[in-house]
Amino acid sequence: MLPCATSVENDCTRGPCGGGVPGAPAGPAIGERERAPHLLLDRVAEYVLLGAIATMRGTEGGPEMLALARMACDVPDGVDDAPVFEALRTLLDAYDEVTAADPENRRRLTFLILAASVARTPDVPVPAGTAERKYVRGQTDGSASVGKDAVRERA
Repeated sequence: MLPCATSVENDCTRGPCGGGVPGAPAGPAIGERERAPHLLLDRVAEYVLLGAIATMRGTEGGPEMLALARMACDVPDGVDDAPVFEALRTLLDAYDEVTAADPENRRRLTFLILAASVARTPDVPVPAGTAERKYVRGQTDGSASVGKDAVRERA
């Protein structure tokens, strides 16, 4: 006989927290949200992931998937997730800048992975002023350079 079946008061029958009423609801369902995510965010995430995979493999479908992701980010300002879409466009722009400066730089893919993560987690707050930010890379002397110049200096 199993040790869990020997007593009704055993930890196995009291639930995952060791107490409470067996079979009582423990809270909201896993993955349940107060509001449904925007459908276009799912579409953007899929396009960005497919574009990243195609780019990693070196196939020609990557730029097309990223162009579709960029088009899916064009939403009206009245949409609840408009700041998230703006952050996604900024990340895609940063990817384009780094790719234009150095197409062989593998670190450019981090912008795509980050964009897919942002699209999948819209409830995480987006920092204010994300649209005005540029790709910034800290220098070893403590200064920072912005945009394409930062990528050129690195090469």
